[in-house]
Amino acid sequence: MPIAAETLKAMGVYDPKKLIGVTSLDIVRANTFVSEAKGLDMKDVDVPVIGGHAGATILPLLSQVRRRKNRVQM
Repeated sequence: MPIAAETLKAMGVYDPKKLIGVTSLDIVRANTFVSEAKGLDMKDVDVPVIGGHAGATILPLLSQVRRRKNRVQM
């Protein structure tokens, strides 16, 4: 992602609100899964994700799921 950001900056079209990495996609997927399973709004759920982007290496930390200021019981 840093290379993409620097390339866009050099071209004069860099917008940090429009550049996301693959980890962001993994977090959105985990948030969607948990929010659907718990019947919550996805905007209220925060699921930390570690590991790689491949299906076998993505690790959502379900024990660390948070709902804004309160923990979501898994």
